[in-house]
Amino acid sequence: MSCDFTIYDMIARCAALYPEKDMMVYEGNRSTFKTYKKRCDQYAAGLMRNKMLLNKGKITKEMIAMLSTWRYSGFHVC
Repeated sequence: MSCDFTIYDMIARCAALYPEKDMMVYEGNRSTFKTYKKRCDQYAAGLMRNKMLLNKGKITKEMIAMLSTWRYSGFHVC
């Protein structure tokens, strides 16, 4: 069995149809489908940037491994 869509396709569809609906609520912090898609896009861009920098010899695999361990919740306290 195969699918013609990915998890990202579902995220993008929900963001288009329900941009302001809550996608996740954790410890009182809310994230909408729109903000979740934006975070996914930023993460994917970072992965591509790291791969390009690695191919150009401007970053090492060790640096990428270190950066990937950093935790960022995506929530801001105002």
